[in-house]
Amino acid sequence: MAEGEVRRAAVAVAGFAMALGASTVLLPLAALADGLPAAGVGAVAGASAAVQLLTRLGLPALLRRVPDRTLMVVAALVLGGSSLLPLGWSTLAAFAVAQGLQGAARALFWTANQTHAVRLPGIPVRRLAQVQMANRTGRLVGTAGAGLVAAVSFPLALVLAAGIAGGASVAARTLSRLPTYPGVDRATTRPTWRRRELGLGAAVASLAGGWRGLMDSFVPVVLDGAGLGAGQVGLVLASGDGASLAATGWLAWRGAGRVRTWHVLATTAAVGLCGGLIGWVGASVVLAMVLSGLGGVGGGTASVHCPILITDRVDPDEQGPAIAMAGAYRAGARLAVPAFVATVSAVVGVPLAMTAVAALLCLPPTGFAVDDRRLTPADG
Repeated sequence: MAEGEVRRAAVAVAGFAMALGASTVLLPLAALADGLPAAGVGAVAGASAAVQLLTRLGLPALLRRVPDRTLMVVAALVLGGSSLLPLGWSTLAAFAVAQGLQGAARALFWTANQTHAVRLPGIPVRRLAQVQMANRTGRLVGTAGAGLVAAVSFPLALVLAAGIAGGASVAARTLSRLPTYPGVDRATTRPTWRRRELGLGAAVASLAGGWRGLMDSFVPVVLDGAGLGAGQVGLVLASGDGASLAATGWLAWRGAGRVRTWHVLATTAAVGLCGGLIGWVGASVVLAMVLSGLGGVGGGTASVHCPILITDRVDPDEQGPAIAMAGAYRAGARLAVPAFVATVSAVVGVPLAMTAVAALLCLPPTGFAVDDRRLTPADG
């Protein structure tokens, strides 16, 4: 039963990821093609991350009222609607609404998908890695396919993205209807974000989000400034995504039942070396690809490990809200890291600002891993 459920979840995840990858490419290009100003499009694109963060903050309460399967179905439909909006309106406001819907869909789907996966029998690391594999593969296919179809017809590409999202909604509907999470007595239970035992999971979630935020923002900028061409920058970024996919595949195949101290420290070191050094490699494509790949291994592993580190430390009734809390940390880091680099780089330059933010991202998971009583020296 569990294996069949994981396969059905993987189909839903792959479909949603394909539609998300396509819409991430298509929405800004459609706005620019309609004559909207580039500066406005770039600014409004941040609405997706902001809405995603706000939605995640409300998910703990929502998971106590709505089954996670239902949230996945609704999220896929919302994503499909965001892809169709540019067909009817070509204003900056319509683009902002589409980006906001996309951010809400991301938050709903990925959190509900994780809460569904951790409650199935078997080794949680492997289940989460399997759906992450489906996610990353779908994103790659959706991103590449969107550009090819858009070259023929933009409206057709948008309709296809919406159709794939609709298919993902149908696939999510076939999943088992697990019960909602019970309410908690707020008079006797501390909020999840105030629990020290959840600090490691939150720190690793922030590490994963911060790595993704750097790769999507300032890594291309600093490589371009070093003199690399567009094709070379693409190779560097692809090496990070490929390594992340490979690490996730390894965990899906051989993932251990527990996350151990050395897992966290190695993951943190990989992300720290990538973020801290990649801005200094100059025009060396080989070094940049090595560092990007190292960061991809760390970022991909952190994405799988953070829900395990969270759910292993709370009662089953609190796992959903705790996963939503970790997702908020991840989304917050993904939003805050580029903003930090943008601010600090005005004074010290982009490479040094990236080194500083990498160090800040690595300190909390390192400290929590060393101090965490559940990760004993024997485990590490």
